Amino acid sequence: ADKGKFNYTMTDLANRNYTYKVYANDTAGNMNVSKTMVVTVKSAIELMEGDVTMDMHVTMADAMFIAQYKAGIRSLNASQLKCADTTDEGDVTMADAMHIAQWKADPDGTLGVLYKPLWESPADDDMLEPVDT
Repeated sequence: ADKGKFNYTMTDLANRNYTYKVYANDTAGNMNVSKTMVVTVKSAIELMEGDVTMDMHVTMADAMFIAQYKAGIRSLNASQLKCADTTDEGDVTMADAMHIAQWKADPDGTLGVLYKPLWESPADDDMLEPVDT
């Protein structure tokens, strides 16, 4: 690092505000700390809950992508996996594909088909709410 300069890079951060402080020691052992700073992370790609195809709509194609992934015939990148975990259990399963299908049939839950909302706070606060086509 250049004298007096320091760089630290973090990756795969969720879209939100982060706070930080900088601590520094000089060669004489004197320490100083900055005021609390805030940085807002907003990725170039906004993710939508359930939008595994990344087309900004939740359709049956998204459920099919999950089924293909589970069958081992399709790979999903990290963003797609995040969108695919609609049950917010930390893993992508066929239950996530069924969750999308239930949401397509009963988006507001009035028919009794949808067992839980597709988008829920706080688990999905870093994602857009699903949009039907």
